[in-house]
Amino acid sequence: MRFVASLALASCLAMAGCASLTPPQQASLAEVHALIDTTSRAYGLRPIYVLVGNAVPGVGGTYRGGMITVSTPMLLSRHRDSVIAHELGHYVLGHEAPVGGGSALEMARAQERRELDANAKAVEILTRSGRTEAAALRLVYDHLLSFHRAVKANTTVVPWGHRLPCEEIADLLVRFPAQRRWTASLECAPAVLDANAAPR
Repeated sequence: MRFVASLALASCLAMAGCASLTPPQQASLAEVHALIDTTSRAYGLRPIYVLVGNAVPGVGGTYRGGMITVSTPMLLSRHRDSVIAHELGHYVLGHEAPVGGGSALEMARAQERRELDANAKAVEILTRSGRTEAAALRLVYDHLLSFHRAVKANTTVVPWGHRLPCEEIADLLVRFPAQRRWTASLECAPAVLDANAAPR
């Protein structure tokens, strides 16, 4: 994929035409651009396009074809930076090509590995943009935990290519052993899952 953008470009995508952004949303979008620019410089990559809108209801953000799409509600969400960093993780990791061939199960497993890697890369991206590793990890954890609880409450579903959010959390936390002192007892931490699974 060739990236023709040297600067991030904001557009509006909506189901029924282009919707204007409120001043708070515009300010948030400027912060999204800043995170993208910081990440691009840190990794020696070109900035990418940003599309804002609700083309996919219920999806906060996606990365595809050299472009990040972020939903309008996500601009004012506390999970915004985690979502953007995760999608940037796909970009930094070069997840451009579709997952390799094989059976449907093999393709799903390959995509799951990409999502797990993007979670961890999101922490690194947030750290390189100025947060401490602990703060960055907590931000991504909080986002995944919110998703986990929404799945448990049957208010959302796990999309194709993702593991259960609790499993994604366990994978994420084990990748940052330096933070284990405060993460070991968190909901969905590996030790907690093992304890809950142990026979009583």
